[in-house]
Amino acid sequence: MKLHTVKEIGENFFIIRSQEKDFHRNIYLKSFKKDGKSINMIMDPGTRLDFEPLVEILTDLIGGIENINIIFVTHQDPDVTFNVRAFLTASPKSFVMASVDTLRFIKMLDIPDVRQQAIENFKSDELTIKPTGHRFKIIQIPYCHARGAIAMYDLETKIIFSGDLFGGLNTKKTSKDTVYANEESWEGISIFHQIYMPSKHALQVALDKISSLEPMPKMIAPQHGDVIKGELVGDFIQKLYNLSVGIEIMTKKDTEIELLITVLKKFIDKLKQTNNIDAKKFLDTIKNEKNFTTAISIIKDSVIDVKVSSKEAIYIFFEAIDTIAEEKDKNIYTAILVNLLDYYNLPIPEQLLKDKFILPETDVLE
Repeated sequence: MKLHTVKEIGENFFIIRSQEKDFHRNIYLKSFKKDGKSINMIMDPGTRLDFEPLVEILTDLIGGIENINIIFVTHQDPDVTFNVRAFLTASPKSFVMASVDTLRFIKMLDIPDVRQQAIENFKSDELTIKPTGHRFKIIQIPYCHARGAIAMYDLETKIIFSGDLFGGLNTKKTSKDTVYANEESWEGISIFHQIYMPSKHALQVALDKISSLEPMPKMIAPQHGDVIKGELVGDFIQKLYNLSVGIEIMTKKDTEIELLITVLKKFIDKLKQTNNIDAKKFLDTIKNEKNFTTAISIIKDSVIDVKVSSKEAIYIFFEAIDTIAEEKDKNIYTAILVNLLDYYNLPIPEQLLKDKFILPETDVLE
């Protein structure tokens, strides 16, 4: 079984993507080439599961792991840093580049100081690869989601490697054989950011920095999920800018989220009163323990917490009905859930109304 997908997304800019169903790890390689000279940068080199495949892939792409020069690390998470020491050992010419706050943790991997380069030590955030003349920018994006998080903008390809920013769960239902995002990718991006980004303000500061880059990036390459390109770059930036995440969602729990939990509990009670649909199966579908993360926490048959916005949670409820209810019963249970949401004054997302209901004709009379 093929463990990773390899695709060139820009000139000498490759994605090396793991094959998990719900939550991809994306490792990137950029080769700066000119006049027979080559400098190779690996970005967020992954976990133990990635190392052996990477050795084979890098042999094909650049002649071997020993030809890595720069190990670019966006933050300190183990899915990013686990292979750093192995790369430094296998690539004697290489060094690890990260922020001071990230290097503070990477040092615990017993990496010599001489093999580390803090981005704060450079005179400018725009750096030049001396042997080839290529330029790239370092963008500091603190608290997205780590204090020392950084991104790398390759000026040759106009691709920004954004780390966990713009990362997402895999929610694409169509075109799954491609590494590129479509509209269906937004759901996974939204859920990931609501859970793992600490605050809307931190997110907006980072997005403002990316939006002000000259020239504007043509492509966003995150560490998880799908590569974003074309019109979706601006679209997803705008959607993220308006998204409540982290602490903002937690502070709503006394109001909207509590009401949502009440709606779900009453809906479960309705399910228990009928033999047409299994309440436990409905809860298991919502919980979906096979996924990387759980947006709705459930213990036994009780809803304990909702980690995402009410809008995202409502989508999950309706998707669960679609998944487990027989076709003849879907409209009944959809109507029950709609009535409960309406009773507690919780708005149903407009797009959901379009997707789930046949809206009345409004132009049949003159």
